[in-house]
This record gives sequence, C-alpha cells and structure tokens, in this order.
Amino acid sequence: MILRRADFKDYGYLSKLTDQEGWNYTEEDFLMFDESGCAETIVACEGGEIVGMVTLFDYGETGWISNLLVSWKWRGKGIGGKLLSKALELFKDKRTVSLFSTKEATKIYAKAGFKRDREFSFVKFWGGKRGAAEIRKNQNVLSMDRRCFGYDRGGVLKVMMKRGITLSPRRGDGFAILRPDPREPAVGPVVAEDKGAGMDLLYCGLSTLGAGTVSVLPSPNVEGVKEIYRVVRLYRGERPFTDYGKAFALAGLEFG
Repeated sequence: MILRRADFKDYGYLSKLTDQEGWNYTEEDFLMFDESGCAETIVACEGGEIVGMVTLFDYGETGWISNLLVSWKWRGKGIGGKLLSKALELFKDKRTVSLFSTKEATKIYAKAGFKRDREFSFVKFWGGKRGAAEIRKNQNVLSMDRRCFGYDRGGVLKVMMKRGITLSPRRGDGFAILRPDPREPAVGPVVAEDKGAGMDLLYCGLSTLGAGTVSVLPSPNVEGVKEIYRVVRLYRGERPFTDYGKAFALAGLEFG
C-alpha cells in the first residue's frame, strides 16, 4: 500500500468516496482545502486504486485530523490505522492533535492515545425563530475566532468568508459565517461576546439559509433544530481550549 498526497486529479474520486458516508462533498470542497493554505489530504492507494483518505489541517500549535475514511470494500485491513499513524507522524511536533469521532469509534482512537474532551451535536434546521443580524464585514473575525477556540485557522476562515456570507450582530461584537452550499448549506463558526448577540447570529444564519441547513453546536437546545447525531471531540497532548461563553456554533465537522 502507498500513502501519498492527493492532487486535484483525485478530487472527483474522493468526492464520490465521501458519498458512501453521506458527507455531500464536491471537488470544490477539496479545492477550498487547498486554497486555505493550511490543509492537505493524504490518500491510501492499493494497486493504483484509492482506497482511503484523511485530511490534515495545520492550525499552528494544533493539528486537526478530518475526513478519515476507508472504502467499504477495503475495511478491516488496517488501512484506517495506517492513515491515522501517518497523520500523527506529520503532527508529531504539535502541542495538541484533535479530531471528531462517533461514539462507537472512540475506543479505536483511545488505542492511539486519544482522550475524550466532550460531545457536540450535529443538527439540522427545520424552521422557526429568526434572529437580528446584518451582512457586514467584521475586521475582528480572525482574532475573535483565535481567542474563542485557541488556535489560528485564519487560512480556512478567509476562504469561508470569500465564498460565503459573513454576518455581524446589530449590537455588540461577533460574527457568523454562512456557507450557502446547494448540497448542504451550513452555519458556523458563530462567535459573540454575549449570549443575546450569539443567538441572534445563529438564528439569523439558520433562517437565512433555510430548512435543511446544518450546524455543529455545543448544545442541541436551540429552537427549530433537530439533533441528527452526536460526535465526540478527542485529543492527544494538551486539552483543546474553547470559550463556551462565546462559541455558539463550530466551523463544522471537517474544520473543528
């Protein structure tokens, strides 16, 4: 088996590979990762066929592992473990390495030294309350995100803002990034200095993109959303920091 870095010629196949999990990725998503300047996707190849993948985001002192996936017909052969080992090798100098896991898979990651942080809810919006916010540039997005989540993901956020919509509250300071993807619109991250502004941003983002919009929330207790499933954030090294008084939605399952 060969592990190598993916290139743009692989992205069509990789998007189809993610369809088996219902992730709704397109080639454009992988191009977005490239554009961020802080991500790379590693693929596992057997006999010239791509049989697995993992995406790595370099957030300075934090390494984020995402999209660890093996083709159904190649599972049970240790490929996922080899991809994870490669990711940990590339992130060996990071203060923290983190990822999202299903509850069922936490035991597998525990064998690789990962510890449990906390659960988050992947939710879908079905309609309801609307919030008050406005489309306006906010010069504090990168610094607020860094203070709230504890790592520097400026490259990812710049691409999100370029391709999406940035909301600011009508009062107070904060931001919400909306991604109007036709396959799966999403809201996040949402960061604000107080709960009123944060919930206004979240509700405004969800209602703007409409029914079917997804988000990753610290709590599922939000009017108009249904929890689809829960994920567990795991980590190696230092425990990841999040200011839950200011974080009202995460950037997404792939971005942390």
